[in-house]
Amino acid sequence: MSANPIANLATLTVPYDLAAHAGLAERTLHLRRAWPRSSEHLLLEYEAPGSGMIVPAQWHALSPSAESLPQGTKAENTVTMHSGTTGGRISLHLHGADRRLVGLAALVRQPGARLFVHQPERRAVVRLVEAECPVFARVVRPARTANLAAIGEAVANLRPRHFVTPRLLSVDEANGVMCWQALPGVALHQLAGGVALEAGAHAAGRALREWHATPPPTAVQPHCPDDEWQMLERWLALTATYMPALAAQIAPLADRVADALTATCGPMTMIHRDFYDKQILVHNHNQIGLLDFDTIASGEPALDLANVLVHLELRAYQGLLSPTHARHAQAALLTGYAPDAATRARLTAYANATRLRLACIYSLRPRWHACVTALCQQIEAGKSLSSL
Repeated sequence: MSANPIANLATLTVPYDLAAHAGLAERTLHLRRAWPRSSEHLLLEYEAPGSGMIVPAQWHALSPSAESLPQGTKAENTVTMHSGTTGGRISLHLHGADRRLVGLAALVRQPGARLFVHQPERRAVVRLVEAECPVFARVVRPARTANLAAIGEAVANLRPRHFVTPRLLSVDEANGVMCWQALPGVALHQLAGGVALEAGAHAAGRALREWHATPPPTAVQPHCPDDEWQMLERWLALTATYMPALAAQIAPLADRVADALTATCGPMTMIHRDFYDKQILVHNHNQIGLLDFDTIASGEPALDLANVLVHLELRAYQGLLSPTHARHAQAALLTGYAPDAATRARLTAYANATRLRLACIYSLRPRWHACVTALCQQIEAGKSLSSL
């Protein structure tokens, strides 16, 4: 494997014959993001720059057996090729081709279907139109379907005051497909600033406070500070494998983050664990819809609060929000949430843990490497979120 796999995978040129076989109009693809599965396996998301078409892929460092990759160039809608200077092999999954997500290809072929995300052999989300109404189909490995559907259905029965959740419309366990009602509104992430963003952020904070005050609807596992740190350690190790130069920038901060995070553990509530601006829908300024409940657990509420606040900070580093709009949104969300003293006391520790995790994640997204430096600088500065 090369010393900088992500840099070498950043641009991919598909040979003429393979592109023609797969019906790929553009041969040059640009890497948008990568998800490491191990030190020898990446899930990838490429984009065709002209059309904006998303092309999911996998990379294996070693020549895989026939059991670990889809079949070669003759497989329908799949291209397997050598990955050049990086070593190993790349498999492109076109038009929903996926041997593990067995229900995906049929969904993608439906008229009006739009593929939102496809992590090969892990999960996918497809927007469908049924009876002129949008529906979101989530596709997973069939063995995971029943448990995920049960969690989502239990959350949908909470009947909260300040947020809504999608209703489960149908389940196809054999094909790993769950269809969910589309909620009204736009993602908080899509609000560019001003009154709409601040109102949405305030309402999101209020919704999160109610979420944390709600008894779990089903049996959930505890997620303690030590569990959070173990997850971060895995991210640090994988970042060192794939982006060693950026990892060298991140690693010196690890002990500081670990010490603060694991020093204590405050009161535990139901937490979302993936609460951020793309999972929050805002309708009519103050009606909130929440998405994706795979990771719900019992943990410290500061984890969720820090996660969404640091994501707003990140949007300023990305140039998607002005620094002023980001700060105002953070302040509005904190006001809506009204954290108690115990939550405020843990907010900085979880904020720095979130920054460290996002630094690792964004080191694997070539477009956003500058964000890694900004996130690390905030950890070094010891910036507190609790004073906003």
